[in-house]
Amino acid sequence: MAYLFLLSLGLYLSIRYPPRHSTQATLGIKASLLTGWRYVWQRPILIETIALGGLLNVMYAAFKLVLPYDVQHIYGGQSARYSYLLIAMAVGGILGGLWLTLAKRLPRHQQNYGDLGLLAGMLILAGAFPNYWMLLGSSVVIGFCYTCFDIRALTITQELTDPAYLGRMFGLLFLAMDAFQPLGSFIFGFVTDELGNATLLLVGSCFLIGLVGIYQGYQRLARRSR
Repeated sequence: MAYLFLLSLGLYLSIRYPPRHSTQATLGIKASLLTGWRYVWQRPILIETIALGGLLNVMYAAFKLVLPYDVQHIYGGQSARYSYLLIAMAVGGILGGLWLTLAKRLPRHQQNYGDLGLLAGMLILAGAFPNYWMLLGSSVVIGFCYTCFDIRALTITQELTDPAYLGRMFGLLFLAMDAFQPLGSFIFGFVTDELGNATLLLVGSCFLIGLVGIYQGYQRLARRSR
């Protein structure tokens, strides 16, 4: 996992964008927060990215909870099998990073729905068919899709945000992508005890519903901002 972190860091540092200079005067903390919130709420794509990041990490936390449960209760409690699942996610993440690096195309926010829809589909398949090879393959795809969204979200945020607001915008994005994971762990920790592997079916279904809701919300905000 340490190597994956270093690779991700290298990919983030390789992202380039044209520098833009801001003449905005220095603001106090209160004024800075207020202007930051106003800036975000006037840009539907940034709101959409934050909402998708929060939803993804709640569901991703639930997925990571089910893995050790499945290994312990369905696949004989072999620690090696759990390690293989973690390796599969890491490999998927590396492939996702390489895919975006080699594609050399400007990211579009619509691509997020394709990646996250595929991720939700793999969760549903893994929940509907409790087979270790299905779970292993799903882990690769989920790692791939997670990394694609992660890198694309950072790139979109960097491209669409004025440098004067970039720190505040990244703070909101990281809050959505990291702070909601404990919520997913807390909620689905109880659910996993009751549903077992079928929790993945529930997680995938909730994920799809959330994606539809966020897309519809984005469309309404985009119409109002025109």
